[in-house]
Amino acid sequence: ESMERGGMDASFRPPKRVITDHQELSELRLRKRKEFEDTLRRNRLSMGVWAQYALWEASQKEFERSRSIFERALDVDYRNHSIWLKYAEMEMKNRFVNHARNVWDRAV
Repeated sequence: ESMERGGMDASFRPPKRVITDHQELSELRLRKRKEFEDTLRRNRLSMGVWAQYALWEASQKEFERSRSIFERALDVDYRNHSIWLKYAEMEMKNRFVNHARNVWDRAV
C-alpha cells in the first residue's frame, strides 16, 4: 500500500554499485566530493558533514585530502572537540602515529 502512495518500504535498500574500472571509480569519487562540497557551501557550520567528508576521504585512502578537510573544518570551528577527536582517531586508525601526536598536541 505504501508503494502505491509513492512511499518507500522501510526495508528497501538501493542496490550496491559495482565499479568496473578505474575511470568509473574516479568519476564516482569526483561526484561524491562535489556533493560534499555543495552541502558544505550551503551549511558551512555543519561539523557532522565536515567529519563525514574527511572520514570518507580517509576510507578512500586519500589521507592528504582527509587532513586538508579536517584542517578546513578546524578553521571554521577550532573549539569543536568532536572534530579534534575524529581527526586524531583517523590518524591513529591508519597508523600515522606522528600525525596523531601532532593533532593531540594542537588540541590541548
